[in-house]
Amino acid sequence: MKSKAVLLKILLLVLILAIIYILTNHAESNKGEMKANHVKESQPLDEVMTSNKPLPPQQKMTTKQPLPSQQKMTTKQPLPKIYAIVTMPLLTKKDLQTKKYRTSTIEKIEERMSEFITGLQNTLNHECVYRVHFLYNESNVVDYVKAHVKINTTKLVFNRVEDPRKHVTYFDFAYEKLQGEIAMYTPIDVYPGEGFRLINKDDLISKKLMYILTRHGKQEKNCDMGNISKNCNRKSYVGSHDSYIFVPNGPLSPEIRKALDYWSIVWGQENIAIHTFRTLGHFKVTNPCEVLFVYHIHCSNLRDSTRYRINTRANSGMAPPTDTLT
Repeated sequence: MKSKAVLLKILLLVLILAIIYILTNHAESNKGEMKANHVKESQPLDEVMTSNKPLPPQQKMTTKQPLPSQQKMTTKQPLPKIYAIVTMPLLTKKDLQTKKYRTSTIEKIEERMSEFITGLQNTLNHECVYRVHFLYNESNVVDYVKAHVKINTTKLVFNRVEDPRKHVTYFDFAYEKLQGEIAMYTPIDVYPGEGFRLINKDDLISKKLMYILTRHGKQEKNCDMGNISKNCNRKSYVGSHDSYIFVPNGPLSPEIRKALDYWSIVWGQENIAIHTFRTLGHFKVTNPCEVLFVYHIHCSNLRDSTRYRINTRANSGMAPPTDTLT
């Protein structure tokens, strides 16, 4: 019995020693892991980023770059919203009996009307044109337009005015209906082309800019307008202008209205407008036709034979072509 008790004590002592050994080794192992983790966590971020070892999943998420589509969305500039103002006469066979077109033919009349519709449609199709305000005072011209314009008709708005033939009418309309918007008066046969994405409304307002553009020539169906028009060219510039771009802000003064109270068909009306808006309106009037392209369609060469010139040296403004918008 005594020998059994001694043996039991020996086994108990061995068991205690084994437990102590196991617990001691486990503590040393944990201490080594904690030290290794501390070294890893204190590693500089730039060393982690330049390491060839793959990053843990959580770190990859923190360094993820924006998708290319997201980057484009943050840098893309919105299109300017341009409110175009146009008008046109309704020419028919009856006009051949008038002094204006008595030397012409019905074929020329029809061709000219086709040019009007093509110009209007091209203006409606332009990406930067938000609305086209068509000014009229005879309902038959509205019926004609509705019958011939088929695309982007939701942009087209008809506005009855007292007399769409008067030059001042376009500016009266802009100042009454388009306050704070980019307004563009353009003849029905002159339509916008390239460069219009670059128009900045804030610049137009803050610097009180008005663009009065000279057209460009273009190969049309029946002719090369580059050969028969007074186009945007510094060397051959003689004072011809077509389209007006500006932001109406505040009232149109009676002095300006009086100065622009003439028929829009007459020669030299654009030169009087340049002089008027510079001297009375205090606009910076320029002609950046080397940046903003407008195109003229007049292959028919049908013209009002009763046109006359109204500008003189005293009231004529000039704006040579330029390549800057400011």
